[in-house]
Amino acid sequence: MKTALLSLGLLSVAAPHDFFVSILTIRHNSTEQSLDLTWQMTAHDVEHALASIAELKLGSERECPKADSLLNAYFNERLHLFQEDKEVR
Repeated sequence: MKTALLSLGLLSVAAPHDFFVSILTIRHNSTEQSLDLTWQMTAHDVEHALASIAELKLGSERECPKADSLLNAYFNERLHLFQEDKEVR
């Protein structure tokens, strides 16, 4: 019985699932008193996230003409930074 439960547990871990990773780096620019942000993610993940809005085809000859504005809107909508309970813009 324990072997069967362990086997089921291992199978559930091995089941396919979506897994997305991104890296957000924030650096303080003391000279300009600003934050420099670099958000790294795969084009595939971004295209998947925006698939219901447009087919981006990032980096290809058939790239969506609105790709830049769609990406900018997507990031502005989802990335919110706060300092001491106040949103930083």
